[in-house]
Amino acid sequence: MKKTTWITAVLTIGLCGGLLAEKTVKSRFVRVEIPGEGRYLSLSEVQVFSGAENVALKGTASQSSDYGGSAAGRAIDGNTSGEYRDKTITHTAQSANPWWEVDLGSEKAISKVVVWNRDPLGERLDGCRILILAANRMEKLKVDVPKTGRQMQIAMDGSVEMVASPAPKAVAQTGKAAKKKTKVAKGSEKDSGASGLQAHLAVFDPDALARAIRDMAATWPERFKDAPELLAKTEKLRALKDDPSKAEGILAFQREVLTRNPLLDFDKLLLVRRDEKSFKKCLPSNWQSNSSIPKTGYNNDIATLSIRNPNKLETLYRPAGDAFVGDVDLHFSANKMLFSSIGENGAWQVFELGADGENVRQVTQTKEENINNYDSCYLPDDRILFTSTAPMVAVPCVNGNSPVATLHSVRPDGSAMRQLCFDQEHSWNPQVMADGRILYLRWEYTDLPHSNSRILFTMNPDGTSQRAIYGSNSFWPNSCFYARPVPGHPAQIAGIVTGHHGNRRTGELVLFDTSKGYMEADGVVQRIPGYGKKVEAKVADRLANGSYPLFLHPYPLSDKYFLVSAEIQQGH
Repeated sequence: MKKTTWITAVLTIGLCGGLLAEKTVKSRFVRVEIPGEGRYLSLSEVQVFSGAENVALKGTASQSSDYGGSAAGRAIDGNTSGEYRDKTITHTAQSANPWWEVDLGSEKAISKVVVWNRDPLGERLDGCRILILAANRMEKLKVDVPKTGRQMQIAMDGSVEMVASPAPKAVAQTGKAAKKKTKVAKGSEKDSGASGLQAHLAVFDPDALARAIRDMAATWPERFKDAPELLAKTEKLRALKDDPSKAEGILAFQREVLTRNPLLDFDKLLLVRRDEKSFKKCLPSNWQSNSSIPKTGYNNDIATLSIRNPNKLETLYRPAGDAFVGDVDLHFSANKMLFSSIGENGAWQVFELGADGENVRQVTQTKEENINNYDSCYLPDDRILFTSTAPMVAVPCVNGNSPVATLHSVRPDGSAMRQLCFDQEHSWNPQVMADGRILYLRWEYTDLPHSNSRILFTMNPDGTSQRAIYGSNSFWPNSCFYARPVPGHPAQIAGIVTGHHGNRRTGELVLFDTSKGYMEADGVVQRIPGYGKKVEAKVADRLANGSYPLFLHPYPLSDKYFLVSAEIQQGH
């Protein structure tokens, strides 16, 4: 059984000292860059203050490349609008390590740099680096920013202040406005455990837990003879849910109750473990596949987690160096698994690993560096289904910068590679259904609104009988990533509903029943959480932005119980 951990943490960049005189650094160049492959760099405005004056307005800007006429000078035009259509946003082509820079003409005593991000798509700037350079290009200050906001204020002591509510456009000239600030101190990692518990406690729902206890007692009466006592304790905890000192005990009780569920008839979860920095770049945008994210720079491994002892987390396999590892799929026998990583030729490849962590081997055998294979699953006859960029097709709207991956199959030894889908756009997340058909997400592009046209499809394992199963002729859901069939319910599917731009692959957990309907929200059983609430077919591009909890990689145990990764609140 597979599940991906979602590890997030509080941003720990620095605390600005408002009572002290501002530190200045004498420099000539201010540079913004994003390390990594396949990245874009877009900026709304970069202000460089020497005292009260924004000296960037008199500088000269340059960048690594131009996309669509969005030149570097747009970031020093005095306009802080975040909308690309206002023609004040810079934009590089997709490339490795894109950069933007302003030359102030001579060295200035810089007191502060303010970076205004674009909005939407501001997450593209995550992982950026701010460099302050002398006239001889000697580095005076370097600040790495793993998670960006609409506006970042960088002081010359290396601290960063995120401004949650942007000030009016007049700030481009004066730098003066009332604003809402969020400050995070260095070294606050020691508090993240307590704040994480509190974040989970904030969504502790005693009504939902009581419903689960009653349902499990009705379904498995011998296992839950103590249901009355469990319900009484749940009701007692209701009055304590706002007490931070009770968080650990409440969550421990909830975990003990839910892990008694007989559907958890195994001891360990198979998962991928990543740190926060790795997680921020491991998910493609919703119009991309793995070939568009960095291949290296990760701290990740395949691990096992004890169901009933959350402190028992053990590494099963760790890739060489800092290569990506993910897309884990367990064999029906549970004695081996598939995963995606980077082959010796520097391309994405499908690998197989024994359940004991031994006998790793590369399955796909393409030698070309620009053909990538990943996101695989086993077929019932032990052939392997996966996505591949072998057709050499690309997404039209990004000038070929996003290679299209479609479904292919190979024999267990990697031979006889065969293309199964011949689409203009991606086919994602293949899964085997109970009747042997393949469930997958297909992006329909031609003559359709491309932000709302990812449709759940099924086909036979040999690629025949391809047909839409949910979302055809619909504007909602935009996407349903990582969809899986629900055991025991041939018409039910659980997936992650999200938008076109915005959140990368993460979104709302929704249960569908195709026997109820297959367009818009006609077939929705419910959104989770959301007991008893009607799901509306909301039409929006960034469909799940601001929606919490955010989910990733659902694994339904039934139509009532799911294993799923979750970001309960932002940062937790």
